[in-house]
Amino acid sequence: MWQTFEASRVFEHLISLGVKPNAMSYSLLVDAHLINRDQKAALTVIDDMVTAGFSPSKETLKKVRRRCVREIDYESDEKVTALAGKFQFRMGAETRRNMLFNLQYSSNYI
Repeated sequence: MWQTFEASRVFEHLISLGVKPNAMSYSLLVDAHLINRDQKAALTVIDDMVTAGFSPSKETLKKVRRRCVREIDYESDEKVTALAGKFQFRMGAETRRNMLFNLQYSSNYI
């Protein structure tokens, strides 16, 4: 949580100094939020990014989507899907990953 706060403070400070953020700086801030498991804040940064005239990469949207699935946040996942559709990215179904993620492990043998 501390790192995200610091990253946001640095980002805001640079903007207050007149430095214009680019797509890379927005992507780095999204990554900082995802490291701290805050997909809603990451989506807010992506919205700011789009408002500033930049488009998120497909990889960035995949990272946010993965975090939404892991945190069981279906509302944010729908927003990511809508953003992917807006930028004409085909996200695809992560069927294999979801199968491994949802396995029920047990030591019971027949």
